[in-house]
Amino acid sequence: MTASIGLAPASPAGLAAALADADAAMYRAKTTRAGVVAFDPLRDDHATADPRPTLRVRDLAPTPGVGR
Repeated sequence: MTASIGLAPASPAGLAAALADADAAMYRAKTTRAGVVAFDPLRDDHATADPRPTLRVRDLAPTPGVGR
């Protein structure tokens, strides 16, 4: 059994972005079997370099009276 750790600095886009960056680094640590990997926006394909939050359909709350 091995452990994989992804490290990322605080993000100006907030805690969720920093956690996403750390998750991307951890995924790279797992796939390369490196153990510990620091986030690198040039290498991690899930990088959150864009400070705008990502909007997903599940994040949208229904608007009362619309679509009924």
